[in-house]
Amino acid sequence: MKAIKYVGLKPEKLDTVAGSGTIWKNGQTIEVNDIVAAKLLNHPDVWEEVPSKLKPDEVGLAEATIAPRVEDEINHPLVQLDAMTNQQLAEFAQRQFGIEFKQGDNKAVRIEAINNQIGGQKYSTGLNG
Repeated sequence: MKAIKYVGLKPEKLDTVAGSGTIWKNGQTIEVNDIVAAKLLNHPDVWEEVPSKLKPDEVGLAEATIAPRVEDEINHPLVQLDAMTNQQLAEFAQRQFGIEFKQGDNKAVRIEAINNQIGGQKYSTGLNG
């Protein structure tokens, strides 16, 4: 495991590089497996490796894999649709299911569409999941 810090310009960033579905807040450090870390570190303007000096309960832990199967990601506790922005929901839906949203679609519509793609099984929403 490697501690990876998000150093990009956005307030938060969804990992679309390694496909882990992990969301970083600006300046947040999350430990990821070595394969995910290698892919992220190819983008030094967005992520950097930092020494992991934090206690386990102070560091987010992403048990991510490269290109997870949809079934794996569905049950992954780090996929929290309510925590995603509309743009992140659009990117996630496009990547996982090929869904294209209309510009005016709100967050609830996007979350419902994603949940419908997996046969009614709900993704963790962080609030109701």
